[in-house]
Formats: sequence, structure tokens, C-alpha cells
Amino acid sequence: LEYTDKLVGMMFEHFYIDGIFSRRNVTGRDKFSDKELFNRYLQYSDLGHTMKSYWMIEMANRTLDNPGYKSILKSNIKRLLGISYDKKNGCWSERLMSRDRAFSGGISWWTYCEQDQLAAYMAVADGDEEYLEMVDKTSGFFLRSFVDKVNGECYFGVSSSGTTGDNFANKAGMWKNGYHSSEHALIMYIVSSRLTGGRVELYFAPVNGEEIIYKPYVFNGTVESAEPAGEFDIGGKKMMKTRVAFKIIK
Repeated sequence: LEYTDKLVGMMFEHFYIDGIFSRRNVTGRDKFSDKELFNRYLQYSDLGHTMKSYWMIEMANRTLDNPGYKSILKSNIKRLLGISYDKKNGCWSERLMSRDRAFSGGISWWTYCEQDQLAAYMAVADGDEEYLEMVDKTSGFFLRSFVDKVNGECYFGVSSSGTTGDNFANKAGMWKNGYHSSEHALIMYIVSSRLTGGRVELYFAPVNGEEIIYKPYVFNGTVESAEPAGEFDIGGKKMMKTRVAFKIIK
């Protein structure tokens, strides 16, 4: 916990300015006005990295319980998601254009995933209806516009109206693989199952005979059942595919 607290503190000290997280160290605080400094580092930020940072810090602070971190999280998460949320189209935005305005043009798949996941997590963690109302619309937009229902995976990006041009049609490349879309699918499955009252079933693969703690990814949950579903081999180790059902996700 000591190192986690130190890392979070460094995030706020070196990369945070007025609600956003920059990809560059925020230096020159004594050389520029607040407005100049914000605009200077706005170009090195996006809502994807900012929201991912808030999500990780929010989860860390559930254990750290640092009142300073809690105050920043409370005052910024809902505010920024509200600015990013395009009510007309029911989707998220790519980045901020100013303190209170977001760019409403095209958006990349990974930036979209991060915002969906934060809103979904907060809907469960805080039970806040505002988060649920947003993610109910944005998750539908993702399925309709990003997912290739014929060949699988999701497109690199779409416009705010949901169209995919030639520049955004790629589904794999040097800067794109299945990480973000896979995590997004996992989070949205857990949250939707939790909110509709259904069980959450996930598969694990412990070494055969090894006892492990089953956990529904970043959430907490009570194991209802754990059933073996077949043995397989990886690198000479016998693994046991195990189907685990969780209840009381929080």
C-alpha cells in the first residue's frame, strides 16, 4: 500500500493539471498562468488516458482511503464524463478542446472503451443512476458502430454519427490489437450481468491441483460454484479449465 500511495501521489504531482492527466510531465508551473499551463498540456492529453488514470486511482483509493485523492476523484470523474458524453448521438468524445468542451468528431476504439469501462465501474461501485444512464446509451453505440458483426473485432474508429471511413476501418495494426476490446467486453459483461440480476460466469485455468483465489477481474464477488471443465496442457503443465459462477458483485 505504501508504494501504491506513492505512485498515485506521483501521478498527481507530475502528470495532473486541472482535472486532466497529461502524457508529459507537467513542468513550468511557476512560468505560466493557470490558463496557459492548461492549454500547453491539453495537446498532450486525451480522454482515454485521463479516464484510465482515474479508474486505476479510484480502485486504488478504495483501499488507500486517502481523503485528498477522494476529493479529486469525486469532483472530476462525473464532470469529465458529462463533458465527454454526446447526448445527441449517445457516445463519448475523443478529447477535450477546453476545460468545459469536448471534441465531437471521430473517436478511436480504445478511448471509447476506457470511458465506457469507467462509467460502468462507477455505476456498480457507487450505484449512481447518472453513470448507468450514460453507459446504457454508449454501450449500445459501441455494439452498433464499432463491432464488425460479420468478421469480428472492432474498427479503429468511427464518427460521432457511427460511420466508419477508410481511415478508421482497420481492425489490427502496429498500434491496435485485441487488448482494449477484450477488456471492454469483459467489463461490460460483468456489469450488465450484475445490473440485470444474473450470475456472472467466468473461466479460469489454474495448474491442476493448485488452489487459487477466484475474483471477477477488478470487482469483488462471492463464489457460488467452481466446476472443472476440462484439462489441457501448456508448456508441459497440466491446466484445469474451471467455470466459476459469482454472485453479489460489487
